[in-house]
Amino acid sequence: MFMLRKEAEDWFKHIDDDIKLKFDMYYFCFISGIAEKRKSNQSSTNTIEIVRDFPGPYKDGIGYRLIALFLSRELEQLGVDMKDKSNVRKVVTSLVSTSPPYLSENGAKEFNKYAHGGYDVLTQWFERPNSMEAFLIEFHKKINETLTRPVRR
Repeated sequence: MFMLRKEAEDWFKHIDDDIKLKFDMYYFCFISGIAEKRKSNQSSTNTIEIVRDFPGPYKDGIGYRLIALFLSRELEQLGVDMKDKSNVRKVVTSLVSTSPPYLSENGAKEFNKYAHGGYDVLTQWFERPNSMEAFLIEFHKKINETLTRPVRR
């Protein structure tokens, strides 16, 4: 369900002792893709399935927040008018399901595209990380810069 680009494992290899779950790598990629509004299609030969549902600490609140970020970004990217409740409902219903991990097949595919695009973002933002502490500081800074950047119209 949650697919990580194979090259992401290699990119994180110098700090993977500090990474408790492979999903943490996915999280960094996903958040970067969401922040930069970047998606990427990847073939199944370029990806590995890391988990089928949100693991451990992501299972409850954090996983729901990731889905909320995803839905918000998708609705924005699709140009859905938030006042058009019928259309909002239609789009959201096509992306979520009632069983864990609460993403439809289409929703999971689009969710993964943000993680794949986010990997590209990470490799543009940074050299391969050698220290988790330094990476986290710079990651936080880049995400904040991206999210507070003025919107171009």
